[in-house]
Amino acid sequence: MHLDIELPKESWASYLEDISKNLPASEVVIEVIGEDIGDQVEAAWLPLRFLSYDPRDDVFEVAVGGRDPEYPVVLRHLVHRPRRLWVDEEEGVLPRFVLVEDADGTRTLIRIRHLPALEG
Repeated sequence: MHLDIELPKESWASYLEDISKNLPASEVVIEVIGEDIGDQVEAAWLPLRFLSYDPRDDVFEVAVGGRDPEYPVVLRHLVHRPRRLWVDEEEGVLPRFVLVEDADGTRTLIRIRHLPALEG
């Protein structure tokens, strides 16, 4: 994992909206990493619905599930008052990792696995 791009906060909302609109079918792992809790997996390889940032409420959100009958419920993981966001994006390639750090230093790592397109 090489998270080499830290995005400026003013670009988060539009960047994440663009990613969400252009994502192929993808699955994610959501890990929360903090000194007081260690490394906790919140979701493992569930369908990714979207990533977003609401600047008005200062909340980053990743939503999973809800795409098919197998995963009908949407889980929303929220990061309140995020202060930093990194991605591993290469030019022209959608990210495989997104890392968000909140005001307390707790980090949320989203590992993204893009699924192969089904041929019809």
